[in-house]
Amino acid sequence: MKDTIEKLKKSPLFAMSLGSMELFHSNFWRWLIEFNKNYITVFFNELCNIDSDRIIVKREFKHTDISIEVDGKYYLIENKFKSLVDDEQLEKYSSDFADKYIFTKGKYIFPINVDVNRKEEINRKWEFLNYKTVIDEIDKITKSIFPEKKDKKNTNYKIIKEYTKMTNNIIKLLDYAVNDIYENKFIVKDIEDDFFKILKEIRIYDIVRKINCNLLKKKLEKKLQEEFGDLYSNIVIEQGFSTGQASLSARWKFKYDDNDESKGYFLIGPQLQDYQFRTMIHICTKYFSIENLKAKEKNKIREVLDSLYSSVKKDIFEKGEVYYKSKFKKEYNEYKGTHDNFEYVSLYKYKRIDGYKKDNQEIDYSKYETMIKEMKEE
Repeated sequence: MKDTIEKLKKSPLFAMSLGSMELFHSNFWRWLIEFNKNYITVFFNELCNIDSDRIIVKREFKHTDISIEVDGKYYLIENKFKSLVDDEQLEKYSSDFADKYIFTKGKYIFPINVDVNRKEEINRKWEFLNYKTVIDEIDKITKSIFPEKKDKKNTNYKIIKEYTKMTNNIIKLLDYAVNDIYENKFIVKDIEDDFFKILKEIRIYDIVRKINCNLLKKKLEKKLQEEFGDLYSNIVIEQGFSTGQASLSARWKFKYDDNDESKGYFLIGPQLQDYQFRTMIHICTKYFSIENLKAKEKNKIREVLDSLYSSVKKDIFEKGEVYYKSKFKKEYNEYKGTHDNFEYVSLYKYKRIDGYKKDNQEIDYSKYETMIKEMKEE
């Protein structure tokens, strides 16, 4: 891996890609297709016999990374180098095109193989490709375009070969980091970890954390499905990534009014974000807003949150400074468009985790039932 890292550091194309890797690779793929239409078969083999003058390649058309128009039909490419696949986003691309254009097929491309849950509808319209497959196909086509020894001096040939070498090294490094070094680890203490420092230096640490967070999310989903059975439908599991920090939450969802879903709901439960363990109450209802909450209501919610924290065994936290935070905020609803269209008020406490223990990380969920009942009554 040291040799791989050194090769990346010495690569001029890699240095050029650091501004935005997704943009860099997407721009390069578009250039390849326009340079020689044979490269279109890297993504859509069914277009191999189409005349060049019938093919139009566009970048950022209707917010898609690459769109290929052939006789009024569209073939879409979504490059997910630093973001995980988003079913809602792919569905939106499909529906946006279906309104005015003929959406024929889509490919979304990710650096390494990751088992991502995809809706059946998405699987029918979008096909997954990993970067390794793309690079292997580019190499194969390059050899056919530049068959002679004298072709090896061609500038474009040298650029394409440098691109494939560089990208193969990125793939190798990502695969090693995810599957060998940080497998199943949510927190990486970069102060103590030289390899993680290198990942930050070459700016691929964020996608490593996103992938690992996704793998842990799948294990959490499986465990909760087994434990809660039919009640699992009441659990909302989310992952996120912002300002360099990954987050994973599992919250219990219950209606504000059992007889009227339009009145909103509560989410209550734990969230792990980097070194913070949070217990959050997330209130999504048109009857609650930061403007009309009275002091008595705020105090009641804080009491419930205090009860939540009393149910967490103390030995989940390492000794040291404990952080306390409890506040209301009204910015945006992270579940808006997915679960509802409400504004929200959220209240949370968190404690910093300076390390984590493998044993005794249990929360007494039995107290939740009483607290939920009390909140509903209020």
